[in-house]
Amino acid sequence: MFGTSNASWRMCTISFCMTIFLTIKTLYYVASFIWFFNFYLEKYTSREIPSDSTLPKTCVNDICEETMKNIREQIKGNKIWVSIDETTDSEGKYVANVIIGTLNTDAPGKTYLLTTEVLEKANNSTIVKLFDHSMFVLWPNGIRHDDVLLFVTDAAPYMVKAGQTL
Repeated sequence: MFGTSNASWRMCTISFCMTIFLTIKTLYYVASFIWFFNFYLEKYTSREIPSDSTLPKTCVNDICEETMKNIREQIKGNKIWVSIDETTDSEGKYVANVIIGTLNTDAPGKTYLLTTEVLEKANNSTIVKLFDHSMFVLWPNGIRHDDVLLFVTDAAPYMVKAGQTL
């Protein structure tokens, strides 16, 4: 086939089969190692180890909430700036990042990626909604508009309009 002899084609097929076999065997050993590692941890820590399918369902939300608590603590008592930047991904979806930072008079402030969201479209109303939603994530007990001193973005007309609305 394709200008090769039967012997070289057979050798190619055998090599391919060996590669698949070794890959499956390696994955089996990795899966076995994970099982034994979990068994070891459960036995010697006397704690149940969550499965890999459980972790995203439970731990990710806990980690996000802990991170938000740390950000809230770091910005407490400070004025902040907010920056929103939007781009398109490889599928043509609009993705916007909201970055915040503290404004300090005596030292550079700290910056944080607050939220990243996929937008249905990029216009002034979706940017304003994203801003409000992000500020609610930051301050769930009530948005502190007086603590936001600066809105930084590019000069796209819809961003300028969003800034004027805010």
